[in-house]
This record gives sequence, C-alpha cells and structure tokens, in this order.
Amino acid sequence: MARPNPAQKQLLTLRQAILILAIIVLILFAIQYTRNVMQIRAARAQLTHLEKAVEEVKTKQEDVDEAFIESVSPAQVDEVAKKELGWVLPGDTVYVPLPGGQRDEAAGEDEATTAAATAGGEDADSRPNWMLWWSLVAEPGN
Repeated sequence: MARPNPAQKQLLTLRQAILILAIIVLILFAIQYTRNVMQIRAARAQLTHLEKAVEEVKTKQEDVDEAFIESVSPAQVDEVAKKELGWVLPGDTVYVPLPGGQRDEAAGEDEATTAAATAGGEDADSRPNWMLWWSLVAEPGN
C-alpha cells in the first residue's frame, strides 16, 4: 500500500502575508511621521531665530528713524548750516578773524602803517585796502 503524500505545508498563508504587509506599511508610516515632526521642530526653531532677528532690525530701524528726525530738526539744520557751510541767519553778527595774529597787534601795526603812509607821502596805491576805504569814508575831501 502506498502511503499517501502528506499535503505540503504552505510557507505563508494569505492572512500572514497581509499582516506582514501591514506591519511594513506601519513602520514606513512611523518613519515618515518622525521625519515630518523633526522638520516641523527645525522650522519652528528657525522661525524663532528669525523673529528675534526681525525684532533687532526693528529696534535698529527705530533708532535710525529717531536719529534722522533729530538731524532734520531746525536746530540741527541751523548748526550744520553755520558750522559746515558758513551760512548766517539775518540779524546775526559776523566776526571775521584777522589773518596774522591777535587784534591788538594788528591794530598797532595798522596805526603805524597809517602814520608812515601819511608822513612819508607814499602812493595811495601802496596802502592796504582798508586804509583806502577808510580814507574815502572818513576824509571826504581826499
């Protein structure tokens, strides 16, 4: 008598194959979910960093705006006009420094030059300009 062949055992059943496939899909889903969570955390950290940078820039912008407003104030404009450009407001007294030293020394030299010019009979053209003008104003007969 011949022995009946025992039925070959299946390696995987359909139910086991579906279960293995479901486990693989869940593992892939968990890996992708973890990546997304990590990307979101990194994006939030970068957002926080950028918000701090924006606040710093806003603070600097406010400082620059304040400095600009102060520089455009009438007092600052007047100061720049007087110091850098040499402008004068109507009614201001202008003092011109003498080139060559102090005022007392210049006055003494001018008196000596005037006395020498009148006493020595020098040409009127050799006298300084201020003396020529003074002679026109103070001495109308000349």
